[in-house]
Amino acid sequence: MNGARWPEIKAAAAKLLPLPPGQNAVPLPPSRIGEAQRRRRQWREDFRPPEPGCINCHVVRGQGTELGPDLSEIGGKLGKDALYESILDPSAGISFSYEAWNIVLKNGDEPYGLIASETADELALKAVGGIVTRFKKSEIASRQQSKLSIMPAGLQQSMTTEEFVDLVEYLSTLKKLRRDFRHELEDATDGSRRREEAENADAWSIRLLTSAATIVGEQCGLEF
Repeated sequence: MNGARWPEIKAAAAKLLPLPPGQNAVPLPPSRIGEAQRRRRQWREDFRPPEPGCINCHVVRGQGTELGPDLSEIGGKLGKDALYESILDPSAGISFSYEAWNIVLKNGDEPYGLIASETADELALKAVGGIVTRFKKSEIASRQQSKLSIMPAGLQQSMTTEEFVDLVEYLSTLKKLRRDFRHELEDATDGSRRREEAENADAWSIRLLTSAATIVGEQCGLEF
């Protein structure tokens, strides 16, 4: 409603539903066109912890840390409005299996994170940074699911308005890869492994042929 074209509605929305503040308490604009290419480059080169640290908890195209949802195809699942909301108010909608848990151990420690796995005797907790710690259930005094997302609110305050808009613009471009392009990425990823296998195969073939030639030469009285 903050982006409504009718002035009276826009003014009323600004009073009842004020936009969250950006960096240095500057109000965020209701909408703005961002530069996806610039943010894509910054994600790969500059977008590192501590501010805002998205890559410390999310993965895009195999880069990052597995804690929160994989964002490689997030642009095909959420529109820009939903992307903004997920950053401004991450606790508004928490994906299944990404609920945070508060654990209290009998020794007084209180680890916090996502449940990575659980057996009858052990619980594995994944914390920020993707670090997994295992606890014996006999060591746990209590545990409670948090109503808040493990993703902190207010991350937009660690970015300029331009950076924030660019980030959402970039996320909106992350969609399912075309089949041919996905194969190109897989080929590029596996390229070194395939070259190594080919080199090993060539070396093995040369040794085999050399051995065979030596055996034949000995039988025929030839020297190599």
